[in-house]
Amino acid sequence: MNILIAHFCTHWVQCSGGVEKATVGFANELARRGHSVTILYLDQEEGNPYFSLDRQVVTENILFKNHRQVISQKLPVFHRIYREILRPFGLKGPKHVNAVYKGKQYGRRISECLSKYSPDVVVACSPLSAKYVIADGRCQVPVVLMDHDDCNISMPLLSREELQAMGKCKFIQVLLHSFVPVTKKYLPDVPVYVIGNIVEEAKKQAFPGKAKKQYIISCVGSVSHRKNQELLVEAFSKVSKQFPDWNVEIFGGGEDSNYGKSVKKLIEEKQLDRRVYLRGSTRNIADVYAKSDIFATTSTLESWGIALTEAMAAGLPCIGLKSCSGINELILDGETGFLTSSSAEDYSTALQKLMESIELRGKMGKAGRLRMEEFREDRIIDRWENLLLHVVSETK
Repeated sequence: MNILIAHFCTHWVQCSGGVEKATVGFANELARRGHSVTILYLDQEEGNPYFSLDRQVVTENILFKNHRQVISQKLPVFHRIYREILRPFGLKGPKHVNAVYKGKQYGRRISECLSKYSPDVVVACSPLSAKYVIADGRCQVPVVLMDHDDCNISMPLLSREELQAMGKCKFIQVLLHSFVPVTKKYLPDVPVYVIGNIVEEAKKQAFPGKAKKQYIISCVGSVSHRKNQELLVEAFSKVSKQFPDWNVEIFGGGEDSNYGKSVKKLIEEKQLDRRVYLRGSTRNIADVYAKSDIFATTSTLESWGIALTEAMAAGLPCIGLKSCSGINELILDGETGFLTSSSAEDYSTALQKLMESIELRGKMGKAGRLRMEEFREDRIIDRWENLLLHVVSETK
């Protein structure tokens, strides 16, 4: 198959986000299976993604032509003023202004690229990407949607144009079963399939069931309100004196943001500056998991907990919030870890259960690793490949 991936939802060049990681993994495996894969993206510069991309995968920035920028993402003054006038009335108005103006700008270039690469099928990485390809690029080949969002939150916010484009897709892929009902509510006539993200085999295994002199609770994710690291600090402060041989290490950019400064202040107020560490970003994430004993996520909003699944694949018992969609379907409460309320008291209770039992940590870590077998690269791509082949065969 000749597959074109439309990645117009976020930045691309050196972006280390979850959507980019999933897109690169998806493209790499399809290319290794002998398919021709092209990724169209838009960014203010040309360049490579943060994650290693197979050399066979072709990429092109639609804002550039012959290495010269031909399209500006900046809206004219009138459109920016109109967008801000609409903003107090909700997000749909501003999104509509952006989508319509930018769609006109991008449409011609997308159409050129469709003619240039002649794909058998297009995989759009977001509703907005589908809108640009179908409505503005006037795509004549089948389009399928790879939806990376928490649909319970994103679907009500979509513009009319995005929903219309989604309605023309051959099928929509969502990450979790809980996202199916709301997707069918808005798009009852489009087939919806649940296919999780690829979870790669861990490069290094953790040994949470092994006795040590010093134990580590790791937390991986940008330091931000959404990741909610203050909850972990509060929860750990309640059990830190009881477990002097345990520390917390938080990995992720944003420590210098206002929220990051708030986390640092809380650490100091709790007198945990020698027990809780903000480590910043790292490219050696496998080493982080390998030396950890518990993985803690406090995210309030996730469509798919990539760091969580990486930690589970490495064999770590995990703790997360039962109210977070992208977490509560991945952690099996009482089996691979614990799901708690958003109170520091409940979270600290879960921490304590794991911190005091080396046997429980080992048992839950092993169960988590087995749980991630469901999302092995070959199993996920097998499902995608079969669906795409079926879509292509129907049009020939």
